[in-house]
Amino acid sequence: MTAGMIALGPWCMTFPTTTPAATGSRNAISAWPLLGRTLLAYGLAARIPVILVMLVAMLQNWGTHYDVPPPNFPAGVPVMAKWFQIGVMPQLFLWIPYTILSGALLGGIALLAAGKKDR
Repeated sequence: MTAGMIALGPWCMTFPTTTPAATGSRNAISAWPLLGRTLLAYGLAARIPVILVMLVAMLQNWGTHYDVPPPNFPAGVPVMAKWFQIGVMPQLFLWIPYTILSGALLGGIALLAAGKKDR
C-alpha cells in the first residue's frame, strides 16, 4: 500500500482488485456452482470471525497483527475507520475472492488429475 492509497481511503486501495476479483469469483461460481458456493461459504465462515476479532483487538488495543496498521498508515484515524480500512475491506474484497479463485483453480487441477472414470 502506498501513502496515497491510504490517504484516499479503502475504495482506492481495493478498487484495482475488486472488479477482477468479483468477476473471477462470479465466473468460478457459475462454471462449477457446487464448488463455487462451497468456497464462498468457506470464505465467509473463515473471514467474518477475523473481521470481528480485528474489531475487538482495535477497540481494546491488543497490539497484535490484528490491530496494528501498516507502517505508513496515518496516525489519529478513528478506530472504526481504521477497522473498516484494514479489517473489513481486505477480508471481504481480497481474501474471499482469493479463496474462491484459488479453490476453483485447485479444484480444476484435481478434476483433471482424476481423469474420466468408466461408469
